[in-house]
Amino acid sequence: MLDYQGDPFPTGSSFYIKNLCSNFYQALAFNHNVPGAITCTAQPDPDCKWLIQYENNDRSRIALKSARNGRYLAATSADCRAPMGLSDQMVWWFVYQGGAPGTYWLSTSQTKDCFLHTWNCEQNEGSLVASFTNRDRNPEWRDYYNAPYSMFEQWTTGMSWGLDPTPELMQWKEQQKTSPQAQSSQQDSDELRKREQEFADREKQLQQREAELQQKAHDCDEREQKLKEKEEAFDKRSQDFERSYDELKKREDTVHAAEERVKKSKKGGKADLLATQEEKDELQAGLKSAQDQLKSANEQIAKLKQEGQQNKQSQVSIRTPAKKGALVFSIRSPEPTVPSKKLPDTKTPERKTLEIKRPGQSLPSGYNTSMLKRFEAGRKAMSTKA
Repeated sequence: MLDYQGDPFPTGSSFYIKNLCSNFYQALAFNHNVPGAITCTAQPDPDCKWLIQYENNDRSRIALKSARNGRYLAATSADCRAPMGLSDQMVWWFVYQGGAPGTYWLSTSQTKDCFLHTWNCEQNEGSLVASFTNRDRNPEWRDYYNAPYSMFEQWTTGMSWGLDPTPELMQWKEQQKTSPQAQSSQQDSDELRKREQEFADREKQLQQREAELQQKAHDCDEREQKLKEKEEAFDKRSQDFERSYDELKKREDTVHAAEERVKKSKKGGKADLLATQEEKDELQAGLKSAQDQLKSANEQIAKLKQEGQQNKQSQVSIRTPAKKGALVFSIRSPEPTVPSKKLPDTKTPERKTLEIKRPGQSLPSGYNTSMLKRFEAGRKAMSTKA
């Protein structure tokens, strides 16, 4: 809580508590002839002066002490429009920001939602100062109860009070300004305010940074989920390719066995062998296509796994909590290399059948029938001699 000049003040300082609805001409006073709080023009009368005391230097809870008799302002009951009184016991009032800069709403700790109010926002001297609440406690006061929250907005000036220093407090402030200790204290106070403002700005930046990091982590989670779904789809596709590859291998083995049977069979001719060779070529072409597709799928799976690993590393660096005011560094871990699952190309040795040549009906050049007859006669003679 600050005064009109925007200065803090020590506990026990004296003020005129002025109301906003009268443009700060009327101040809070206590009428001892007809006990109750009213408004009056600010004057040196002790009934118009109030000493503001804190609760253990907590500016959000204050006590209003009369400068005349040292008694404390308090509500006489919890009813709406209940008059004010003076209590020997210290009564605390909660401080809220008022309807204008430098003004405050004062809510008594005796009851809930009960505010110090110039009734009906009257601006003349001697107006009633009472409590205002929207809680229904007494049916007889139905004209004032169950008021909507818009009533607070309508009568906000009647509940807004400002602190105008008394001449005694102004004199004390002037003395403090002239002393070296006061100047040093003022500089320290200004430095403290500056540091508090910097701290508030830094807190705001940290909150914005935290919100950005949370959004980035959320985006990383979504991206990781999409990568996982892609990886599962490619794994399924790779398994399908492997099954196709196995089926083609089985068919190739079957064709190879059929080829061997055709070769060993005496009944098989060139037509059967040619048909078997053509089927084998088709299977090898299909096998090569399946190998290429399997290779592409494995490369895509490896790429997706690498992206997922990088995403997890970046996510860990994002979600690592950092101390306030400390710089945040993201250390990138070495990327693991995943060995490729590429299968070596199978090369089947070429099998060519030997050209079948039947012996000719004619003798080679240089031979004739007479020479063949002599050869046969000589062979018979040698066999007979033996």
